[in-house]
Amino acid sequence: MIGQTLRHYKILSELGRGGMGVVYKALDTKLNRTVALKFLPPDLTRDQEAIDRFVNEAQAASSLDHANICTIYEINETAEGQLYIAMAGYDGQTLEKKIAGADGRPPVPIENVVDIAMQIARGLERAHEAGFIHRDIKPSNVIITTRGEVKIIDFGLAKLAGQMHFTKTGNLSGTVAYMSPEQVQGQAIDHRTDIWSLGVVLYEMLTGTLPFQGEGDHALIFSIVNEDPRVVTALQHETPGLLAQIVHKAMQKNPAGRHQTMAELTGDLVFFRAKTAASSIEKNIPAIVVLPFADLSPQKDQEYFCDGLTEELVNALSKIEGWRVVSRTSSFAFKGKEQDIRAVGKQLNVSHALEGSVRKAGNRLRLSAQLTSVEDGFQLWSGKYDREMGDVFAIQDDIAAAIVDKLKMNLAGDQQAHLIKRYTENLAAYNLYLQARFYLNKRTEPGLRKS
Repeated sequence: MIGQTLRHYKILSELGRGGMGVVYKALDTKLNRTVALKFLPPDLTRDQEAIDRFVNEAQAASSLDHANICTIYEINETAEGQLYIAMAGYDGQTLEKKIAGADGRPPVPIENVVDIAMQIARGLERAHEAGFIHRDIKPSNVIITTRGEVKIIDFGLAKLAGQMHFTKTGNLSGTVAYMSPEQVQGQAIDHRTDIWSLGVVLYEMLTGTLPFQGEGDHALIFSIVNEDPRVVTALQHETPGLLAQIVHKAMQKNPAGRHQTMAELTGDLVFFRAKTAASSIEKNIPAIVVLPFADLSPQKDQEYFCDGLTEELVNALSKIEGWRVVSRTSSFAFKGKEQDIRAVGKQLNVSHALEGSVRKAGNRLRLSAQLTSVEDGFQLWSGKYDREMGDVFAIQDDIAAAIVDKLKMNLAGDQQAHLIKRYTENLAAYNLYLQARFYLNKRTEPGLRKS
């Protein structure tokens, strides 16, 4: 047939073939555009059921004008009486080939999985609005164009809602592996059977394998009806838990437990993508926690001073652009607790931690501070200060400046002079101020009275 011209279509090459037809790439000589021609095989031209299904595909798809549904131009027949459908030709590949070409890597990148699934869902939402159930959603019936556009094809099994899915001979129509439990059992189906099928497609895109398997249709049907699939994250650890939850919800055996509409499924995917984008932005912003300084004074009476120093450093580092600084409330949740700095960093989602200690004896102040990378627990910087109490402001500035220098933080011109805000130069007043703030932060009635 290649090289022949049928009506105004010149056959260029074969694109693929299956049980219900052979598809050719052709040139529409009237409009000078590339099209796809799907022919009903000659051996099925006397099979009324096959003819009805072929015509149904053209009628169903042509009535749905949507960017994610293949465009049908016409249905006609050759001079010899062979039926064909003329549809838009797309440069690209089927989703089935995209999944198969993964070479052992996660079949489809997560960001692409979400985009593809959303486009399929939107196309099916349009079909459901028109009263059609596709009933045969699977990777081979989805084309991904070179521009990343999704096109749903093969509406041959599409039925109006409420119609049964068995053929007159009692055989299952469609590909069993993607069918819902109600579909494989011959029960009444509605649009939620397509939601199940899309869930299976999502699972396969993420893991490269089908959620339900068996040797032969009977074993496969048993698995679909009775067995739970392995959790997505157990097969692909990098799959976010929220996305895995969406997939497994779509594949709930009871239709009432699934997303109830394609719009609901799309909404969950939109939410996941937005949350992922926000997390990605946050992860790219470096973060630091200033842990409460420990009181190593002999009398253990400098807790207020340690807390005040910690707060001053939190406030100072918070002024620096391009960094996130953990709040006092979150930081002080770790006060007095012996925990691995890497565990603390993971809980707070930070890249660095500053910790230290204070020992005060008379008017002498001994202070040490350490900056640690929470990723590996290695110390990046440490400083020790043994000075008179009168140097407390200079010590605070020195520590903040050392952190800024070590982490290559950027300071605006007016921040260069002093990162630590000095409320007073009077040490006695400053000491009383720190004590008042210490008791106030206890949020107790005795503390409020003392403050």
